[in-house]
Order: sequence, then C-alpha cells, then structure tokens
Amino acid sequence: MANITRTVSDPFSDEAADMERLGITETTATYYHWKGYRYTTARDALHAARRAESARGAIISG
Repeated sequence: MANITRTVSDPFSDEAADMERLGITETTATYYHWKGYRYTTARDALHAARRAESARGAIISG
C-alpha cells in the first residue's frame, strides 16, 4: 500500500488510519496555468488560449 504519511499533518491521526483502512492513496497531479486559470489537461489550456487568441484577432482585424 502507498505511503500516506505525507497527505495528513499527523501520520498517527484517525484521518491517516481511515485513509489506510479505506485504501485511499495519494497521487501527484500536473496543472497547467494560463492567465490566472488552472487546467487539469494541456488540451483544455491550449483550447482556452487559442480561443482568446482567435477572439483578439477577430477584434483587431474586424
């Protein structure tokens, strides 16, 4: 089982024991940040940035 001691402030607490008993494990996540927004996928971040770029281009040229 994964080491959960980093996920709770007190590794001997009831919370840590419950996590162990219930099989809750930790994982790392990558977030993509753009213009103050946080995205969980690169695709979503790219779509947002491209939409904004496209909207700026439409305003400037049109």
